[in-house]
Amino acid sequence: MTKLWQLFLASCVAWAIPTMVKAQNLGLNFAATDPDAATSSLNPTDVAGVVPQANWNNLELNTGTDVGSLEYDNNGTPVASTATVSWTSNNTWRSTDTGNNAFPAGPDRVLMAGYLDTLDTTAGAISLTVNNIDAVLRTPAYDVYVYMLGDSGENRGGGYTLDDGSGPIVKYGSTMAGPTAHVEDPGTDIDNSLDGTYLRFTSLTGSSFTLTADTTLTTPNGFRSPINGLQIVPVTPGDVNGDGLVNITDFHIIRSNLFKTGQSEAQGDLVGTGGVVDFADYREWKTHAGAGFASVALFGSVPEPSSALLFTLGAAIAAIAGRRAERRYSRWAR
Repeated sequence: MTKLWQLFLASCVAWAIPTMVKAQNLGLNFAATDPDAATSSLNPTDVAGVVPQANWNNLELNTGTDVGSLEYDNNGTPVASTATVSWTSNNTWRSTDTGNNAFPAGPDRVLMAGYLDTLDTTAGAISLTVNNIDAVLRTPAYDVYVYMLGDSGENRGGGYTLDDGSGPIVKYGSTMAGPTAHVEDPGTDIDNSLDGTYLRFTSLTGSSFTLTADTTLTTPNGFRSPINGLQIVPVTPGDVNGDGLVNITDFHIIRSNLFKTGQSEAQGDLVGTGGVVDFADYREWKTHAGAGFASVALFGSVPEPSSALLFTLGAAIAAIAGRRAERRYSRWAR
């Protein structure tokens, strides 16, 4: 009996659980020719970003407008977008081999190469506006990922302010020293003590938004607050860490932060209950995780078995128990 249960628990741990992928995303790659197109421009088939997507839009120069030529990615297929973008900054710069970009060779390294740059004054702030965002990208809401990687050192950053018409949201972002993978900056540190490669603004609903980057909003002055790129990603209900998937990773974040206060959506507060991670957040995740996750328990070290598996297991245990009882009866009868 014990061995049978051990085999059953092992099969639960090894159980493969499916994931859900959000297909539509709009990606904007700024400073796509700094230092040159070969190292800073993405090909249509290149897949990059925290939420992996192809068909990034390459945007050049420190100031510009793109109307009518943007495309969003639909699971690898480019689709003409209604969105437009305009931007202005002090200049463009680059983070390459001799700078701070330690990403492995590939699309993410290219995405993080060129960037819009600021001076350390309000007059040098980056300002950009995205208008007419496609309905498919903002239903029911969307997140904005702001990629940021400067050319040297850590703790260099500023205040990033986003307003989609419902009021400004300020996050404080500063770049990492030699990152090799994407790391979210929580955006809560006015002193630039917490670093990352991107900021995430969540659950936006406006058909347009403005974004500014200003080093003078941090204390001390962060000197540079770069923007390498933007990604507009429709909200996937139940997705805690914002990677476009609803899977066991999200579940573990919720469980590890259960009953904690002061938590963000990225830490498990999916339903916005004042920063508290509770059973409502677990149910929100489970509702959208799909049938493959129906038996995942909030408590316990392994997923619970499905009812069909329990029935099969129960029948097997009953059969074993019956055979043992029969053997005991036979010995007694003799």
